Amino acid sequence: MNTSLNQVSDPVTNGTAFAAVRTPDPSGRNLVPEQGEAINLGFSYETDTGFKFDLDYWRYNFTDVIIQEAFQQIVDADPNGPNVVRAGGLPNGTILIVLADFVNASSVKTRGFDWAISQTFETDFGTVMPFFEGTRVTDYELQLDAATNTVIEGAGNRNFSNFGAPTPKWRFNAGMAFNNETHDARFYVRHISGLDDDQVINGVENGDIGSHTTVDAQYTLNLGSVFEDLDGSSLQVGAINLFDKRPPRVATNGGFESRTHDPRGRMVYARIQTRF
Repeated sequence: MNTSLNQVSDPVTNGTAFAAVRTPDPSGRNLVPEQGEAINLGFSYETDTGFKFDLDYWRYNFTDVIIQEAFQQIVDADPNGPNVVRAGGLPNGTILIVLADFVNASSVKTRGFDWAISQTFETDFGTVMPFFEGTRVTDYELQLDAATNTVIEGAGNRNFSNFGAPTPKWRFNAGMAFNNETHDARFYVRHISGLDDDQVINGVENGDIGSHTTVDAQYTLNLGSVFEDLDGSSLQVGAINLFDKRPPRVATNGGFESRTHDPRGRMVYARIQTRF
């Protein structure tokens, strides 16, 4: 039996509860193996002037997907049912436990594109390379019930109230790299697009979760090109989330969407590497 703690929206009290989501004893399950079909088509183009372009189309179709039932979906469907345990057994008592078993979902279909574009320039000082790469999710269809053919489009959605994962439509990295025999410097801009928040609190959906853009920077000095006795050694310094950008606010206990965003803020690091 597995137990995790989650924030649950209660449609009876129009409030929220921090409840245990528990997977019951596995005996008696009647699961069938899930099946999947994957298609990937790619295109690459490169010139002798240093330009590179890669484009990939991908599509994944899964049927009989084995998932843990979405705890919020269980509560919304039957807030006083046998799978929702309330304080004192009262219909309006605080939710203490939600029983969410493993089941075969109907199907999941997802499609999208990956791309990478870069241009290399050779200069008197070294090699410069701007780049732009990312992913676009065009579809993320979750079929919840084969009997009623209920389908949810999960792309761009937090998917709090169903079994899907938070799925931003856009993710991309853009930046610049420079290197020569002595120096290596890299600069990254990382972007995650916003989400529709389908969690309901006090009878109202939370609304939109904003996009998140951060900047990383890294510099490496080849000590061997400066000091003859330090061949194979390097010094590296850098920062992740250089400008200390906070993740977008979400009305949940942690205050952010933990499956999408990193709450740690600015992280600075230094490394020394050597070879004996």
